Amino acid sequence: MKAFLIVGSIAALALGVLVTALVRSIHASLGYDKQIEFDDGGCKLLSSPTAIEDLAPLGDGHSAFGGGGDLKASFYHGPAGAAPGAVWLINATEGTLREVPIRWGAAAVPKLVLHGLHYSQTTRRLFAVNHGDTDTGETVEIFKYVDQTLVHVASVESPLFQHQALNDVVEGPGKDEFYVTEWSLFGLPRCGMLGSLTLRERVENFFANLFMLVKFPLTRVFRCVVRDHGKWECEVATSQRFTGANGIAASPDGQRIYLNDAPAAAVHVFTRSTDGSLEFESRFGTKHNLDNINIIEADGRELVVGGSLPILHTMGIACEKGLGGAERQIADRTVGCVAGSPGGLLVLDPRNGEVVTEKNHDGSKLSGVSTALMVGDALLLSSPFSPGVLLC
Repeated sequence: MKAFLIVGSIAALALGVLVTALVRSIHASLGYDKQIEFDDGGCKLLSSPTAIEDLAPLGDGHSAFGGGGDLKASFYHGPAGAAPGAVWLINATEGTLREVPIRWGAAAVPKLVLHGLHYSQTTRRLFAVNHGDTDTGETVEIFKYVDQTLVHVASVESPLFQHQALNDVVEGPGKDEFYVTEWSLFGLPRCGMLGSLTLRERVENFFANLFMLVKFPLTRVFRCVVRDHGKWECEVATSQRFTGANGIAASPDGQRIYLNDAPAAAVHVFTRSTDGSLEFESRFGTKHNLDNINIIEADGRELVVGGSLPILHTMGIACEKGLGGAERQIADRTVGCVAGSPGGLLVLDPRNGEVVTEKNHDGSKLSGVSTALMVGDALLLSSPFSPGVLLC
């Protein structure tokens, strides 16, 4: 009996140490102890009716596409109640934002609630993740940019696509090929996270949050391609799993794929096999958690450009889930769930994760950041929940 009690005491002590370590790890991951500097003087907000979660450079040195979508309403209450979105063209040189007309043809999409976005300067195709209000609700929309108009090419669906689970997309080097990430393990309920959930949905929501907090990798990345019969088909691109597969980008030749695992604060680098599957090459940590990423070339090397989330506990989703804390003073600025969530730009060297450039905004003009782009001499920041694009 005495031996049993000793073993029980040791087990209880070990469990207590483990729980304490886990709590400290979560606390650190949410950025409660972080201090950052702000360099956002002169930034101005370009207004839009809904948030613009992702940006994709046009390649002219002046402009970028923006994917407009009422993601907050869609995530919390379902896409049926979300305001219709659009594709926007932001001119950083002129400081303007305008809606891009879409020519739909016979297969018009009822509603755009756009998430990840990618524009190929080679094929002039725009790829967009859409949480639309349809039977499946989850598609990748493909457009061709012609004479300042988007011509709809295809709506790609798959049994692999869970409801509102897709995040970001990038074109592959093959003809009619793209890769798309899955950020949500079970997908979101059709009525949204704040709707009347079934028991199963509540259980799935609990475990999805738990796995993300403890950084347990289960989400996937898919490859979609047009087969010989002329139809799009999708498959899992790699056996590797991620805590929350988020931003995705490709090297200029398309043979190297970069995938950002946002909750894990890490970017995975893959090489593309001849059959289109992805083989792990390397992994590097990021100073702050990143959201969407892009690849640029500078001085003969590839660099990763990402929208950074330095203080996670001030983000809208963290606040809604009870992980957000009281307002804080950072560098003489007030940040928090109400005051605004800081975000910015990180440019990283993928060889070691070294920071090449860092810029931060305090969240007062645009709360939260999902994408950061350098267009010409200007910096563009966008947010998943806050409308508009910040021009700095």
